[in-house]
Amino acid sequence: MARIYLIYLSKQMREANNNFATSDFWLAATLMALEEKLMEIKRNDRGRATFVFRFSKNILKTVEKYQRQELKLEPQNLFVQNKLLKNQLYGDYQNK
Repeated sequence: MARIYLIYLSKQMREANNNFATSDFWLAATLMALEEKLMEIKRNDRGRATFVFRFSKNILKTVEKYQRQELKLEPQNLFVQNKLLKNQLYGDYQNK
């Protein structure tokens, strides 16, 4: 069941320009903690953020592990990435 869901999500989240996009804040912070490259934060007209990452071979495996709650991260690293992502998210929003 999870694999079918992931395949559906992977088609939805992979953009034409070979990037990976998600609106899940904690997934984005997790990807940053695992050193995936955040390319940009897009906002729709209602202010909802989409986090765009450079697509890599490992990113779909990481998302699958995230969905199954099988990832192991250093808590302090995740906390720091959470703070950095919030700074980018709200800093960009206030400047536009």
